Amino acid sequence: MAITLKETQAQTPIQTQTFDRKQLIERLKLGKKLLTAQIREQGCQLGLKSALSLSYTEFQRIEYLHRGHARICASSFADMWQWLASRQTDNSMQFVDDELSELIPLNEENKTIFVEGWIEGVLSIWNQIKDEVNDADLD
Repeated sequence: MAITLKETQAQTPIQTQTFDRKQLIERLKLGKKLLTAQIREQGCQLGLKSALSLSYTEFQRIEYLHRGHARICASSFADMWQWLASRQTDNSMQFVDDELSELIPLNEENKTIFVEGWIEGVLSIWNQIKDEVNDADLD
């Protein structure tokens, strides 16, 4: 069976209907804001869970990085994710929402937001207990 290809003449540009640009932009900004909040919340929840397995040194390192406002880059995210995965023996270290787990790897900004949420979750636990841990009167 033979296939024949025909050259077509230049196609006319696609006609687009007029649209309310401002309304579309506002709707998409709201969608981005909601997604950002979901990603941060997922990171925070994971931080709360993973804080239970961190060492004293790891808490201090995370607190130090947070105080210095260290920028989280893609390689930091990958390293952190591998480190977390290596420390967990159950499935509690996974994203709750499949949609988010598909979106996170596609966007550097989303990865950063997730890790910032994770740090927030870890530090919320640490800030509740660090004074007692650092108390000079060791039992």
